[in-house]
Amino acid sequence: MAPGSLAAAFVDRARAAPDRLALVIGDERWSYRGLLGAAGRVAAWLLDGPAGLPADGRVGILARRTLRAYAGVLGAAMAGRPFVPLDPDAPPARIAELVRLARLRALVTDRPPEAAWSLPGSLRVLPLDEAEWPAPLPEPAPLAAEAVAYVMFTSGTTGVPKAVVVPVTAVEHFLLRERERFPLREDDRVSQFYDLTFDPSMFDLFPALAAGASLHVVPAAQRMAPGRFIVAERLTVWSSVPSIVPFMRRTGQLGPGALATLRLTMFCGEALPLAAVEAWRVAAPAARIDNQYGPTEATVIAAAQWVDDPPRLTPGRPMISIGRPLPGLTFAAVDEELRFLPPGEAGELAISGPQLALGYDDPALTARRFPTLDHPALGPTRFYLTGDLGYLEPDGQLHLLGRIDNQVKLLGRRVELEEIEAHLRAVTGGEGAAVAWPVEGGSASGVVAFVVDGPWDEAAAFAALGERLPPFLVPRRLVRVAALPVTANGKLDRHALRRRLDEEQAARGS
Repeated sequence: MAPGSLAAAFVDRARAAPDRLALVIGDERWSYRGLLGAAGRVAAWLLDGPAGLPADGRVGILARRTLRAYAGVLGAAMAGRPFVPLDPDAPPARIAELVRLARLRALVTDRPPEAAWSLPGSLRVLPLDEAEWPAPLPEPAPLAAEAVAYVMFTSGTTGVPKAVVVPVTAVEHFLLRERERFPLREDDRVSQFYDLTFDPSMFDLFPALAAGASLHVVPAAQRMAPGRFIVAERLTVWSSVPSIVPFMRRTGQLGPGALATLRLTMFCGEALPLAAVEAWRVAAPAARIDNQYGPTEATVIAAAQWVDDPPRLTPGRPMISIGRPLPGLTFAAVDEELRFLPPGEAGELAISGPQLALGYDDPALTARRFPTLDHPALGPTRFYLTGDLGYLEPDGQLHLLGRIDNQVKLLGRRVELEEIEAHLRAVTGGEGAAVAWPVEGGSASGVVAFVVDGPWDEAAAFAALGERLPPFLVPRRLVRVAALPVTANGKLDRHALRRRLDEEQAARGS
């Protein structure tokens, strides 16, 4: 069966209740009629005339969380074309590189393209003047069975981001399972916390608009302390990384009943500490909390559990278990030889099922990370190797223990430390090691980099890193060292570097 348009339910809602509130960004509010009109015109522009995009033509979304960004995503979905969110705060050289890597055919942006982007001449750019847009597309375009929904870039170990290609069928399966677990209503007022380059934003956007609810974009300046925004917008559904909780607690935003309008809360992107749950329950006593886990390669969320009383924790850790696989998905733990491990034995978590991405734009990387394994119950089955260390209990409950590689979470965003290190070596001409630190609530809040002493200049290194990396990946400090510590087998000892930082912090505190 061919997949349906991801925007079809939104279109139906807009026609049934055109005057209902759909999107709120600051002081601006758009009805379903207004949002559908903008999305429909983007869709028509993508398909317009002989220069219209082919079925596999990718559409870049290079915009902050503005009307144009959301109209771009919805318009691409209506046109049946893959969309590729890009970070508008990235340096121009990185934007140009991502445009090339993604093989974009069209670009939706909310600012004039800069000459420094070095955009290919064949790239179609949506006019900034809306008067030049065509009339709206009347109906969502039909899709081929192999249609791609979107391409998300994640951090790569070589300094080159990885393009994850996600099919419409995977997104449809995810949205169906989420509607069953996390039902939204027409009267819900749903947060939009994430940047569009972070795939949990797909949960905010498509289910909310399919339900006829309103989507409320959290201002960037309030994302780490959004209590006043939640109250002012009378939100009923909240979705974010859990690392906002310590910030909100320190700023006095989690007093008893402070977030009384919330009825549902979804935490994902990071491990969920018990302390965060306890603090959130005081502030939002009516909100049921869902702890969700999933890599981009398994389409947003692959496992989840409602946090009930008493909450189910990972043994020996004050962290909420990541629950059970969504229906239709299978989890397993495998060893270094990709042999399946029995319940209770920790290994690399592997996922199979209809939510898996098609892979990466790099075929060799796809072959390594999406192998076919001979599962004892399923037989030869395609799995995604997550890089996460964890285990299954005999009853199927999943526990996450950390990373088996050097990938970390920075405020919910997945980052390969090797990507930062590759750029460090390039700009300093020597050895460099990045350490995500300090960690609060299971997520790092910044990066400190250790670099072997040499003739490199600190100011010049920071400037060069700012041209290569988005702001959140640029280290907050560059620490000169005579040599980098190594383990007994000659590998970089990151724990030793982190201990040094912890000791420095303790010394300052005393």
